[in-house]
Amino acid sequence: MEQENSNTNQPQGSNNAGFDIKSLPKSSIVIAIISAIGAIGVFLPWFSVSMGSMGLFGSITVSGISRTWGLLTFLAFAGAIATSLFSKQMKLNEAISKNLPLYTGGGALLFSAIYFIRILTSVYAGAAGFGLYISLLAGIALVLIGFNIIKIK
Repeated sequence: MEQENSNTNQPQGSNNAGFDIKSLPKSSIVIAIISAIGAIGVFLPWFSVSMGSMGLFGSITVSGISRTWGLLTFLAFAGAIATSLFSKQMKLNEAISKNLPLYTGGGALLFSAIYFIRILTSVYAGAAGFGLYISLLAGIALVLIGFNIIKIK
């Protein structure tokens, strides 16, 4: 008599190491949420210029994703999301995965800060948009988590 295989749905050699959000540490989920908020900020206005006196002739806004610094910021936040959620599947060593919020958040903060400084030193009478502030704050939060200034239990 043949034995019935109870794992008929799984391919042979599978060790059932799939993604389970319930098994993630709280810190990984918080890092992914902060990074997602920062990534959303890249799609919001990063720069606005009013035309005419008091914006009488309208205004122009530019999202971060349409600029190189915004695209780099988005990639840094996407990297933070991927590494915080899938570090186990990527088989990253503990020391590297512990410092990834610092590296990815530092990159996002650096890229968005460069764009912010460019706006401040620009000859145009424009202002930084709220999307840039969101991305800056998310990058700062990730760096503070990376340096253990903000501790997640």
